[in-house]
Amino acid sequence: MKSILFSKFKKKNLQLLVSIFPIDTSIINLNQIHNKKILQCLSKLNLYEFIYENINVLKENMIQEYACSLLKLDNSIIAIATFSSIKIWNLTSKKIIKNLTGHGRIVTCLLKINSSKMASGSDDSSVKIWDTNTWFCLTSLSIPNPTCLIKFYLYNIAHLASGGKESIKIWNINCFTCLKTIVSKSPIHCMIQLNKFQIATGSKNKAIKIWDLSKRECVKTIIGHEFAVLVFEKLNENQLISGSEDASIKIWDIKRGKCVKTLYEHICSVTCLVKLNRIHLASLSRNSELKIWDLITGNCMKTIKFVIKLCIMSMIKLNKIELLCGCMNGILLASNIE
Repeated sequence: MKSILFSKFKKKNLQLLVSIFPIDTSIINLNQIHNKKILQCLSKLNLYEFIYENINVLKENMIQEYACSLLKLDNSIIAIATFSSIKIWNLTSKKIIKNLTGHGRIVTCLLKINSSKMASGSDDSSVKIWDTNTWFCLTSLSIPNPTCLIKFYLYNIAHLASGGKESIKIWNINCFTCLKTIVSKSPIHCMIQLNKFQIATGSKNKAIKIWDLSKRECVKTIIGHEFAVLVFEKLNENQLISGSEDASIKIWDIKRGKCVKTLYEHICSVTCLVKLNRIHLASLSRNSELKIWDLITGNCMKTIKFVIKLCIMSMIKLNKIELLCGCMNGILLASNIE
């Protein structure tokens, strides 16, 4: 049984922990740490962090809510989307410095528009635009159940695209008026810009659709996954990477609409993809396994199994050697991938 050593913790805190739960003062095993009451207890104690293998679990930042989406605003500020608010977290002080409220339901997606603006989408059927200098809400857009947001350029002009329940909406990024609505026949889970005129969407019906925004129509449908397409990452101008509920990762030739490589190692849905560099990819699955891939050979180079078996909802790249992950109860996991 794997274990976590708490040698750095103050003795009085361990004694307090042991007075509540009958466990060994030097070792807490997997089953015990999985216990929700112990997690809550640890968050209330002055136990700032513990380290297991490559993973720092930042216990002082348990926000007690789903960390549904993470967004790096600059080198020191992270936005964390939760059930009904957005928490602004300072990486240096490791403290929540602002709590943005206004959404009525779970916040599903975040997008950095520019150096002074951020967008957030929610299940309350709205997208809010925030000033990241004052943290005031500038405006609220009515969009049915937005699941993903991207910034893209059409004719060298910046636009905002929102994917949601069976539609894509294109917005003017300056005045935030809706320019176009493109109907999709299936709920959209993910979206990414491919080139000057095209975006790709992944949906519940396991299809990847390529849309020409100038023509406002679908120009290609790619089938290959067995279940819903959940996440995208762009490899280069002609190759797209997708992760699916079928536990596979596929690399696609966009022009030909063909799968050129499939990565099989995960046993659960692939929920997050992060391109680390030109030839390496990080992937995260619903069972809290992080894998590092060599995209040239298609081999898995490294697997990191998170000790805390919580559903990890989001992942972003902090720097060359660290990824930040957000869990279902707000724990932030910083993983060293060097």
